[in-house]
Amino acid sequence: TVRSIRLGGCVLFEVKPHVRIPRTYKRFSVQLLQKLNITAVGKREKLLRVIKNPVTNYFPVNSRKIGFSYSSDKLVKMRKYVDAVGDDVNLVFVVGAMAHGKIEVDYIDDFIAISGYPLSAAMCIARITEALADKWSILYAVVTGSNRGGFEICKQLSTKGMTVVLTARDETNGVEAVGKLKQFGFSETVVFHRLDVTEPASVSSLADFVKTQFGRLDILVNNAGIGGVTADEDALRGGVLGKNISNEWAKAVLGDAENLTEDKVDQVLRIFMNDFKEDSSEAKGWPTLLATYSISKAAMNGYARVLAKKYPSFQINCVCPGSVKTDINYNTGLLPVEEGAESAVRLVLLPNNGPSGHFFVRMAQSEF
Repeated sequence: TVRSIRLGGCVLFEVKPHVRIPRTYKRFSVQLLQKLNITAVGKREKLLRVIKNPVTNYFPVNSRKIGFSYSSDKLVKMRKYVDAVGDDVNLVFVVGAMAHGKIEVDYIDDFIAISGYPLSAAMCIARITEALADKWSILYAVVTGSNRGGFEICKQLSTKGMTVVLTARDETNGVEAVGKLKQFGFSETVVFHRLDVTEPASVSSLADFVKTQFGRLDILVNNAGIGGVTADEDALRGGVLGKNISNEWAKAVLGDAENLTEDKVDQVLRIFMNDFKEDSSEAKGWPTLLATYSISKAAMNGYARVLAKKYPSFQINCVCPGSVKTDINYNTGLLPVEEGAESAVRLVLLPNNGPSGHFFVRMAQSEF
C-alpha cells in the first residue's frame, strides 16, 4: 500500500498491509518524515517507510490506473466494473477528490465515480475490496480470542485461502501471534486487530475496522471466553448441552426451540444470578458443579437458536470441541488444539444451504 502526504510537495510512504493508519496521521507523519521510517516496538520490522517519487515507479507492469472522482460523469457499479477488466490486467486505484474537485495527475487511464453522493476515502476502499473479494471468491473471517485457544483456528482458516482477522485483548500478544503465522507463510492472509469482548468500545472499533477494510464479514468464530480450570470432560460436555441443569423450569425454557426468545434466555440468567447471590441456587435445583459455566453455555446455545430464527439467511451454530488443551483450563484438556480447531473449521466450511441453529459435539450434530 502506498500513501501520500501533501506538505508543500508530495511525500510517499509505504505501509505494511496489517498496519492501520491513525486518523491523526498528518500530525503522526512528522515523526515519519524525521526518521524516514517507523518500526514495530521491540522488533526490526519497518511498519512505514518513506519511498522515493514518482509513484509510477511502484506500479505493476500491464496495469490499469483508475482514478476515483466525485465529479466524474462515469458512474459505475464496482463489481461490474472489475468483472469487465481482464484477469491479466493489474488494477491500480487512486482514491481522492471524493467530495469535490478532481485528481490532478497525468497517469490515470480512467476516471470513475461509484456514488452520486460524496464518499470518504475509507468507504471507497471498502467498495473496492468488496468488489474484488466477490470477483476472486475471497472470504473474510474474524476469530475472537485468537492469540491463544483460537490461534489454531486462524491457522487452519488461513490454509483455506481466507483472510483472517486475528484478535486479542493484548496488542503485543496479538502481534506476536501474527508473527508466528508469518513463519507458516500466512503473512498476506492474516491481520491483527485488538479486541476485548467485554468492552463495547473495543467491539465497535473492530466492527468499524472490518467495514472499512473489507466492506463485509463472512465468518465470525466466537472463541473468546473467560473461565477457570477444569479437567472434567463429562461436566463440560454436560454443561454445554444443558443436560446437567437440574432446574426443570430452566431446562424447559431453553429446550423449547420453537418458542424461545432473547427475553426468555435473559430471564433464565437473571433468575439464576438472583438465586446464586442469595445462596439458594442448590436448593432450587441449579447445578452445583461449574454452575456459572454450565448456565452460561446453555444460555449461549439457546441464544444461538434465537439468532438462527431471527436471521435465516445466516448460518449460526454452536460446537463443543471437547476438552481441548488450552490456557483456559491450564492445558489439562484431553485433546490437542489441532483436533479442537478442526471442529470449528468444519462448521465454517459447511455449504450455504447447511444446517443452522444446531449444536455439534466435535464432528457430530447433537441435541441441545
